Amino acid sequence: MSRKTRQHELELPFRSVRRTRAAVRRTRRAAGLPPDTLAERTGATLRRLAGSQGVRLGGLWSAALAVGVAGGVWLGLERPQGADDRVSQALRAQLTVARLGPPAPEIALPAQTQPPAEPEDAPLAEAGDGPTPSRALAVAARAAAAEIPYAPAAVAEPAAPAPPPLRLVSLPVPASPETDDGAEPAWQVNAVPVALTPDDRPMIAVVIDDLGLKRGATRQTVALPGPLSLSFLAYAEDLPAQMTAGRAAGHELLLHTPMEPLGDQDPGPNALMAELPAAENLRRLAAALEAAPGIVGINNHMGSRFTASAEALRPVMAELQRRGLLFVDSRTTAQSLAQQVATRMGVPSVARDVFLDHDVEAGRPYVEARLAQVEAVARSHGMAVAIGHPHVDTLAALRVWLPQLAAKGFQLVPVSAVVRARMVRQLAAAEAGQPLSTSERGLKGLRW
Repeated sequence: MSRKTRQHELELPFRSVRRTRAAVRRTRRAAGLPPDTLAERTGATLRRLAGSQGVRLGGLWSAALAVGVAGGVWLGLERPQGADDRVSQALRAQLTVARLGPPAPEIALPAQTQPPAEPEDAPLAEAGDGPTPSRALAVAARAAAAEIPYAPAAVAEPAAPAPPPLRLVSLPVPASPETDDGAEPAWQVNAVPVALTPDDRPMIAVVIDDLGLKRGATRQTVALPGPLSLSFLAYAEDLPAQMTAGRAAGHELLLHTPMEPLGDQDPGPNALMAELPAAENLRRLAAALEAAPGIVGINNHMGSRFTASAEALRPVMAELQRRGLLFVDSRTTAQSLAQQVATRMGVPSVARDVFLDHDVEAGRPYVEARLAQVEAVARSHGMAVAIGHPHVDTLAALRVWLPQLAAKGFQLVPVSAVVRARMVRQLAAAEAGQPLSTSERGLKGLRW
């Protein structure tokens, strides 16, 4: 189009749209151009095609084909199994053993003569996914990742020598106080049988607290290689069924008993309180014990104030002695008198050596460092008791560490085996005229 013609089009009087279009067509014809622009002709052609019945049918057919293909693809996908499927978890636990690399190098740590005092009790809300809302998304992501057992990259290494064959042995146990009806104490009746190696290997017992409230975390804990010692909170729903499942998986059972802390944290309902009358504490303890079948004993949830009071502890230990149960001191305070009072009152007992995950924010590297400390304590004293919680990082670290213990020269045992070993050691020392203090632990040099 010439410049003159374009200028003429712009100067046309636009009295109406129809008259304007007609004037434009006449002007374009006078200039030797098609009456309609290319865009107008293309739009008209497309409108005629859209109105045709054939095009409409073709569009419907294409849409139906696309829906059918998408439906077929969706139906062909496998539905993922649930995260709490115990069978799949057991298979993954077995696969972890096959995928493990060589044992990690030992970390030389100073031997402990007393369990370290830990900071004040962590509130119960920290027992699952971490104490601060800021970590909720990160913890949720790690929870999904924790379903796949961690293993180091595959490296061609010579196979580790097979551990010595296991054999069941009868442990020489000093006469334990019988219950009121003369029956064998419940802690021995409900104890998991111990399979010991012929040589005198250091023993490690792992206690997992705060179980029962979060079903998914509890099921993941039950699926770990054992035997472990699982400590359930008395106020968890469906407690007998959950504890029965744990025992069926080969683990030992404890009752995680809330006790009064030093701080303002809430230990939970029906906690044992230092200022309450002894009768009320005994009523609360009896109700909790009746709801927990098949246990070997109890350990304290929180309880920094309660376990530091000998007066408050004595009625509780007397009830445990009457029922034939043992006591595991979680040692949430360096001032704990629980093991001392238990020993004086004839209650089988043992104290925690290492907390695995008190610093939840530190993550898995912190847990792995504490597991190395457990190994050092066990080598130094002949046995070690570790306490952890069903945190994501703790469970992930244990999935890798537990299957490696036999190759490293340790025996994984329930906590009742450590209590029994401590009683044997005390008996041997007493017969040799070497009295033991209530704080001494270990089996170094002891032969079964």
